[in-house]
Amino acid sequence: MRSRLRAALVGVGVSVLALAAIPTLTHAAWTDDVWETAVVSAGSWSDSGGGGGGGIDPGTDDTVIFDIDWNVIGPTQVCADVYVTTNSTSPISWVLTVDPSVRPWNGVAPTGIQVINGGSISNPGSAPVTIVGNSNTSGSFDQTSNNSPIVAGQTGLVQICAYSTPPPVPGDPSWYTVTATPPTLNAAGDGVCTTLTIAGQLDPAVDPFFHGWTAVVDLQPLLDELAAQGLTYTYTDFANGGGFIFTVDQLAPPNGTEYRFTSGTAAALQGPDTFQTTTCVYGFA
Repeated sequence: MRSRLRAALVGVGVSVLALAAIPTLTHAAWTDDVWETAVVSAGSWSDSGGGGGGGIDPGTDDTVIFDIDWNVIGPTQVCADVYVTTNSTSPISWVLTVDPSVRPWNGVAPTGIQVINGGSISNPGSAPVTIVGNSNTSGSFDQTSNNSPIVAGQTGLVQICAYSTPPPVPGDPSWYTVTATPPTLNAAGDGVCTTLTIAGQLDPAVDPFFHGWTAVVDLQPLLDELAAQGLTYTYTDFANGGGFIFTVDQLAPPNGTEYRFTSGTAAALQGPDTFQTTTCVYGFA
């Protein structure tokens, strides 16, 4: 997915979903225990020293980020074509910085950020990653091969990529919704199930990056329905589990029937993406 971005949202949060024991439940019940609220990182790209997005910023007062064209390849792969200019009428050496701790870099090690074309990293292995332009002795300005020093009216282009970042961390709860179906006896008559649907709420034209999600689910209503069906509990099945898709962690007593679902790479959301998973408790008559 390619997108031009003027603002990036950064934050993490947690939502709590309670499965009602009545069959009319169709939505999640949210709590206010948000770990951290969303932060907007925006800048005036047309002014000297204007900000970027996605952790990319000017490294000097004279450096101006004219535009960023994002190519979001997947949850852990992203490239940015960054167009650099200046308002200075005297030649300046432009500098960019990249913060690997924020989306879409997802906390990748500084060595995981690469410059594919149009510049080089001047501080390998350090954060923030510092990028400078290319210079040669040809004497003729070129957008990628000889793009520094630069003066007003010229635009350099540098491509920055990361091909193996960590999975996107959970985003702010306002970025997605969680709904659950009522506890329902399965077709075989040996288990009670509920299906969770996590639906992204972000506009990809504004925020094209992937984000994770998390929700706490109480399985007690499923256990109650299992008992009401005359079944004795044997085990719980978290379908589609595994760390690459999502992880499930049981909360310590007194909340032993509550489980925290946290997305992995395969369950990360982008824009209006949705993800579904079914959880069942099984028993015998």
